[in-house]
Amino acid sequence: MAEPAIKFDTAAAVDQLVEAGVPQKQAAAQVRLIANTINDNFATKADIERLELKLDTRIAEVRSEVANLETRLTGKIGELETRLTDKIDKLNDRAFNTLKWTAGMQVGTVVAIIAAIKLI
Repeated sequence: MAEPAIKFDTAAAVDQLVEAGVPQKQAAAQVRLIANTINDNFATKADIERLELKLDTRIAEVRSEVANLETRLTGKIGELETRLTDKIDKLNDRAFNTLKWTAGMQVGTVVAIIAAIKLI
């Protein structure tokens, strides 16, 4: 038989109702109703301990899942940093090369203009 949710002395409750003038059968029926309601609607210490165990297990599972996600995200972030750094480096190289060619062309143009002026 399952442990009652709370200690409830049914015999004492029946006796108190009878002393208060409630007929014996009616007092016994009322106490059974109260006892059944208590046992059906209140958690026992064992119920709470089972729930605590389930919660502890689930919390451990969630912590493990979070740790796995953190590890995976850290790896992904590292990969993204590397890719972005590579792209930035390539863009810097392209910009520098463009600047060199542009400066070279401008110097060439100036030299050509000076040469043309001297020939005139």
